[in-house]
Amino acid sequence: MDKRLAVGLIALSASLPFTALAQSVAEDQPLPPQPQARQGDHPAVVVARMWPKRSYDYESKFYPHPAWLALAPEAPHEMGDHPAVLVAKAYAKESSSVAATATQSAAEALHANAGTVTAK
Repeated sequence: MDKRLAVGLIALSASLPFTALAQSVAEDQPLPPQPQARQGDHPAVVVARMWPKRSYDYESKFYPHPAWLALAPEAPHEMGDHPAVLVAKAYAKESSSVAATATQSAAEALHANAGTVTAK
């Protein structure tokens, strides 16, 4: 317990000159004038009163030039090559090939089984 107390006192005594120095520097520089709010005003009322008097903040808005260079992740498509149209065409082609394969295999199975007669 005595060690902790000693360390605390050393830290406190080491910080006192810095606080005194900071206080003297703060006393030399006056604070900027703050707009006075009337007693009892709601913060929204104070903001509404000060809003028209504010200066323009150039850092709050950024509007790039319309001809600004922007790199697209892929090359532009032609008008008929919209990605949804391409996917729909690929799906239709795939489904027609699956249907044709199923029809062909069914026809082959019928031809293969046509000559076979089972008697029971």
